[in-house]
Amino acid sequence: MKRNSIGPLELLLIQPTTFCNLDCTYCYLPNRTLKKRLDPTALESVLNNVFSSKIITDNLLIQFHSGEPLAVPCNLFRKYCEVIDRYGDYSNLTLSVQTNGTTINEEWCRLFKDYNIQIGISLDGGKDVNDSVRVDRKGSGTYEKVLKGIRLLKEFNIHFSILSVISIESILKPQSVIDDLTSLGAESYAFNVEESDGINSSDLFVYESYRTKVKDFYDRLIWTANNDKAKIREVRNMLGAILGKRNDNKGINVNRPFSIVSVDTDGNMSTFSPELLSESNRNYNFIFGNLIYESLDDIIKNGLYLPIQYEIQSGIDLCSISCDYFELCGGGIPSNKFGEHKRFDVTETEYCKTAVQDMATSMFEFIEKENDK
Repeated sequence: MKRNSIGPLELLLIQPTTFCNLDCTYCYLPNRTLKKRLDPTALESVLNNVFSSKIITDNLLIQFHSGEPLAVPCNLFRKYCEVIDRYGDYSNLTLSVQTNGTTINEEWCRLFKDYNIQIGISLDGGKDVNDSVRVDRKGSGTYEKVLKGIRLLKEFNIHFSILSVISIESILKPQSVIDDLTSLGAESYAFNVEESDGINSSDLFVYESYRTKVKDFYDRLIWTANNDKAKIREVRNMLGAILGKRNDNKGINVNRPFSIVSVDTDGNMSTFSPELLSESNRNYNFIFGNLIYESLDDIIKNGLYLPIQYEIQSGIDLCSISCDYFELCGGGIPSNKFGEHKRFDVTETEYCKTAVQDMATSMFEFIEKENDK
């Protein structure tokens, strides 16, 4: 990637509220108790300033995330959708929501249907595992509420995906977690290793034995994808990276500025990894402008992102000459490097060793066994 390359914009991540009704043990967001909301008129200004940009693609994903999107009233969320709907002629828009699923009701389902919204549900396994990490503000488990929401989605014939975090609790019961999740009938599944980001410091990287158990989890994911034909993102992406030498096994390139634009409730925007939007550090400023008052092209021209881009690229350059797995990941993820090292011009992270290297080893071993049959 050239140091001056930007975009094109593929993902516009919008925070409708800072608040989340859950208190998950691994959450990285520092302000999730605040109840700030994005005003629909502010959203319209944001979209005006985004869609006037030269880096808009023909296929743009707009995702509501960061905080719990469904914590805002349904009628307010409908106003967001009405605003977005006016921009359908600019691009082939896809609208999605990543939700904890605890508040889904018939009114929400009708909204999802009206605007053809893609739904991602956050769930970490069966009741025992999920309720040990994904709890509400009173410390109570959330599994039954999520299951109720999933049943409603099915009743309305709304397809959904499941996003799960691989934590210490889930690696102790790997097959149970995988079986419980894949039995729910989601269209696809994704498994994120618990990361050290924002205010969260992951305990998953403390002991080498944990890493061994994560690899066992990956072995089982690959077996499940192959034998049960479940669509599992990590398996699909790693296999594609190995077979095609694709330099970005996460799809959208988080190392390229303005491929992703993240916007908070006040209109402040950041780029690179979405997690950086909520980071606070005296040596770095990850807010590069405000899309309520500035156009995206003007924010690009002001160049506030450039020092971080250069530092990220320095880290990628180091990875390219020092890491045997570079062809599979393209130089790591900025938020992981910053979360673990508080810098970007570094190479290997614990997340990389677990999520990339161990997954790759599991995939190579599986391919070798299949070839020996």
